[in-house]
Amino acid sequence: MARRDKGEGTIFKRGDGRWCAKINVTMSNGEIKRVSVIKKDRAAVKAQLEEWSEQNKKRLPFVEENWTVASYITHWLNDVMPGKIRLSTFRRYKDLVHGYIIPGIGKIPLKDLGVHNLQTAIDNLVRQGVSSNTILKFRRTMSSCLTYAMRKEIIFRNVAQLVEIPKYAPKKVTPWTAQQALLFLQKTRNHRFHIAFAMMLNYGLREGEMRGLRWSDIDFANDKIHIRQQLDELSGEFYVGKVKTQASQRELSLISNIKQELLEIASNKSIEIPPFNHTDGFSMKDLLLVSDDGTPITYGELRWAFNLAIDNIGLPRITMHTMRHTTATLLKNMGVPVKDTQLILGHANILTTLRIYQHGDEEAQRDALNIIGSVLSGGSI
Repeated sequence: MARRDKGEGTIFKRGDGRWCAKINVTMSNGEIKRVSVIKKDRAAVKAQLEEWSEQNKKRLPFVEENWTVASYITHWLNDVMPGKIRLSTFRRYKDLVHGYIIPGIGKIPLKDLGVHNLQTAIDNLVRQGVSSNTILKFRRTMSSCLTYAMRKEIIFRNVAQLVEIPKYAPKKVTPWTAQQALLFLQKTRNHRFHIAFAMMLNYGLREGEMRGLRWSDIDFANDKIHIRQQLDELSGEFYVGKVKTQASQRELSLISNIKQELLEIASNKSIEIPPFNHTDGFSMKDLLLVSDDGTPITYGELRWAFNLAIDNIGLPRITMHTMRHTTATLLKNMGVPVKDTQLILGHANILTTLRIYQHGDEEAQRDALNIIGSVLSGGSI
């Protein structure tokens, strides 16, 4: 056996000709364990032993399982995150993990993941034409996963916080004008989902809130609508749960045109409207929007019907979520205070209402500029 250098630890040559090193290390659970490394090259064994010795000196624990990025992020997604995030966030994470993260860096050992690995993966996505928004979410997902791994002392830095990504420029959202929104509601008056379209445009409801709304959430006696739950779906299964934020749990006035349409629907479909329940928990009982067989309406079904209606009318194509932007802008143009708009839309932060959901109106801007022009040319307001 070759003589070991001083401080090398136990390095020896095995009977099969390979080199082996052993050392005692402290695991993440506090247990002292003797680990070994076996390689053909003695220098490689020595380098590994020195790395472990340095980790011991820094009192950094060792991890039992040899995680790859793919195995760890799958564990994080399926075992750690359920119950901590909304289903819509889980779906987004799942799409990013399986669509971009695992194909790009999944085979890399988690402990070996470096800034250069992640930066290369991001640069490849840029070359492939992936949107800056998707790349931003890619980094956020990785950062969230790596932060959890740091808390578990599996890794000791979050490389996702060190990479560079393209500057994210949100897509310009152009909501409908009041005339376009009115035309849409007029042309879809006999549509099976007209009540959904009308309530989403009148109140700025989110899709999940609309699909989760129940007859028992509507207080017809006091003309109130209580937004208390949302309906979501994952892998073909429906789930009901709390709305996006505490501010999203709100009480709205039941305006006359919506009330009349709801009563007409109940009469035409022989629906016995249940009494309003102040303490009703989450449920899929007496949902307002259901299929012919009584099951909840899917996202796909509602969106497909919405897009088809727009195309048939010939209006500019918008997303269902853009109806919230339309509502916010209409409220602004009518002079509704921002605080009230925030409460109607259920925003937790008033800055969200200001920065994202209230858009400029070309006609209002033209009128304002005409007023300024009149004043500056010697006229009067």
